Amino acid sequence: MIKRILVPLDSSEFSRTATRAACLIAQRTEAEVVGLTILDLLGATGEIAPIDAVGLKAYHERLHQAEFDATERIQYALSYFREVCERDNVDHKEHHLQGISANGILDCAAYVDLVVMGLRTYFRKPTTEGTSLEDVINRSATTTLALPKYFPEFPRTVLLAYDGSHHATRALHATASMHQAMPFEKAYIVTSDPDPGTRSFLLQHAAAYLRSHHLEDIVLVDTEARIIETVQEDLLDKVDLVALGIHGRHPVKDFFVGSLTKSLIKYGHKPLLLAQ
Repeated sequence: MIKRILVPLDSSEFSRTATRAACLIAQRTEAEVVGLTILDLLGATGEIAPIDAVGLKAYHERLHQAEFDATERIQYALSYFREVCERDNVDHKEHHLQGISANGILDCAAYVDLVVMGLRTYFRKPTTEGTSLEDVINRSATTTLALPKYFPEFPRTVLLAYDGSHHATRALHATASMHQAMPFEKAYIVTSDPDPGTRSFLLQHAAAYLRSHHLEDIVLVDTEARIIETVQEDLLDKVDLVALGIHGRHPVKDFFVGSLTKSLIKYGHKPLLLAQ
């Protein structure tokens, strides 16, 4: 059950989309939404304090301006967050931290059921893309819904990349939970393994699990090709959401061939449900 949702807030369109999506999920699950703001001054200036007096004075002036600009962006993000939560009649709270953005998100993520954030983040500067998403999904045990600028109000189709690993199984469970919040009409389950018996076992059991959660229309995709190629060339345009684990069953193969998760984050146009 999704009962507490964390939304890390910056002033970007990605963050506004995350706020709207979190409220949509909260409406259907009666969840509380927590808006998190983080003042990252070191990141905003990109500088380390100099040791000489003249340089130190100029540094403090830049730091003061950076704090003023960051506070203004935070207030803008909070204003939008409050407006959407109140419009949708969603229970909400605000949490404010100072420090490195990824660390703050990780600290709060331990106490929620779902993190909803942008595929791109701009916590430090509005024109400088950060690495907070990658840092969070590699270190958090909480499922993350990572969104592009556009997220459909009613996503109808989901793609689950499943290889039987712990991470993929978490993604399977997250898909079932999300189905309760935003019912899907169809699911595609894709797996890739040299052994046809293994592929059949994984697909049949994953489908049975989703059907037990009342997701009936399921398409099984059995391939010997690289899963990245199958997803990108044959399936990506057919779905509204992709669910997958952060790491696969074959870490060495992932390292040399390329991670599906990393490729989809880089692609940046499809919502991702990411499980650790």
